[in-house]
Amino acid sequence: MPVHNPGPAAVVVERWQASCNCLGVSPDALRLEPGETRSVTVRIDLGDKVGPSTAPVPVAVGFAPVVGGRVGPAWTVEGVARPLLAAPPPDLVVVASDAGPRFQAVRFDLSLAVPAAELTATTDQPIVRCEPVLAADGRAVALNLTADATAPHGTRSFVLDLTGRFAPAGPAFRKRLTGAVSVVPDLRASPTEVAVAGLAAGEVREETVAFASVSGRPVCLIAATAPDGVPVAVHVDGPDQLRLVVRRPPDEAVVRREVVVAYFWVGIRVRAVPVAVTIVP
Repeated sequence: MPVHNPGPAAVVVERWQASCNCLGVSPDALRLEPGETRSVTVRIDLGDKVGPSTAPVPVAVGFAPVVGGRVGPAWTVEGVARPLLAAPPPDLVVVASDAGPRFQAVRFDLSLAVPAAELTATTDQPIVRCEPVLAADGRAVALNLTADATAPHGTRSFVLDLTGRFAPAGPAFRKRLTGAVSVVPDLRASPTEVAVAGLAAGEVREETVAFASVSGRPVCLIAATAPDGVPVAVHVDGPDQLRLVVRRPPDEAVVRREVVVAYFWVGIRVRAVPVAVTIVP
């Protein structure tokens, strides 16, 4: 919107005072020479106050320049805020298996209540990328979320910011969504922990651990190792089965916790799967 200085002296706007923290003005300070007119941009961010199921909300917010430490005449911005999305967004949950390709994509569909001319997306999580595809009607949006399956296992939340401009050549907008991305191991051990208790000194017990691919891929157990000096012997009994021979050392009365690591061929990759072993006197 234009701001004009009709007076004979320059006016320095030190800042803007708004009636609501939802309103911002840029530039945040400016100098107007006598007779000069400059444009300022007024941005209103209602956050989550307007959602897909919310009726249009009347908006009236004011702002005024602060000149010489005094608040000047105020302007009022009035209008009606409508939801950007025509329907509630889907749950943005992305699950990537470490046995698949490095980058794994999932598509989510959105519907805009108001046509957009352009749309971009950014996330705050480096292992998640988003490429939005805006349909010709400016309303249908395909969000293609890609997760990096080489990231450490676990679940992380992320924030996705949609920014764009309404059609045709309308004002800019921003919409913030949240989601979660999980990188999961494709190979699972059953059980994941072997606990052996009640052995007499020097007594031996055998335990079997089976492995399976969550995605149904064929697996091939090629080797397994235990740390040096650990009273656990490992034996490969097949492409998906490991046999542990656990022995309680003589004269030992403390609980021991060790980790055995099994190695598999999955496709063209070697995967390591840990199995915890606890020996209780």
